[in-house]
Amino acid sequence: MNNEKINFVNNWREVINMPIIDRENHRWSLRKLEAILFHSVKTCARQCLKDNNGEIHTTLSGGLDSSFCLALIRKITGPDCSIYTYTIGGSERNPDIIFARKVSKVFNSIHYELIPKIQEIRKARRVFRDLFKNNYKTDIYRSGDLGVFLICQFITGLNNYRPISLISHDGIDELLGGYWDHRGAKEKTDKIKAFEDYWSHLKGNHLRPLENTASHFGISVIFPYLQKRVVEYITRIPVEERTSHDRSKIPLRDIAKEYLPSEVIKRKKLGFNTATLI
Repeated sequence: MNNEKINFVNNWREVINMPIIDRENHRWSLRKLEAILFHSVKTCARQCLKDNNGEIHTTLSGGLDSSFCLALIRKITGPDCSIYTYTIGGSERNPDIIFARKVSKVFNSIHYELIPKIQEIRKARRVFRDLFKNNYKTDIYRSGDLGVFLICQFITGLNNYRPISLISHDGIDELLGGYWDHRGAKEKTDKIKAFEDYWSHLKGNHLRPLENTASHFGISVIFPYLQKRVVEYITRIPVEERTSHDRSKIPLRDIAKEYLPSEVIKRKKLGFNTATLI
């Protein structure tokens, strides 16, 4: 695999200004979307292998998005590739900790968990504020920024502070309707507004803070779900076929049936910041 040509990995800045809804195509194909996602993950995995001397590093919450990506990575890289997965949770009973362990076992990753203690969270909050006091106006107590800081700090320490590339799974909630506001909208106009609002806030609320924090620790972040071909295809899927009142991210859930245990596909979404709420 390392001898194959590596396709260019798109930076999220190349797609973030694209419209979230673009020329609806009711004849879109689930198999075509699966092929595009597979190609995207393959391209990103190859880049990660190249950057990390034959290793894959990726976050893993045990939810649909990260678990599906891990399943594809394992299929692409084969059984002998070293895949390192990282999870943060508030306790041993945290669903992310529990499900990530299960998913890691299924796909044979080298798995690490961070369950931060109260004093570690408080110290990290002070350091975070000092480092990024001019970057953020949001309250990190309520946001996931502190969780990102803690997991990046954890990952870079485990890797002896050497620069690495890390696969992350941002963007697919915004593209396919992973939040309650997407599902709860009764009228199509309200659903469209929810998609547009979440997409417009993705850059400032998630991508830029994540990239800033990761780069501070020498981590380059790769986003398989924000590759140009993925965004171009999904933005043409009608919004009512992306999500419904009963099911979020419908196309991804349908594709994932062939790759993941049903309990992972059906589990409820959990906010990333739950490990740092004290």
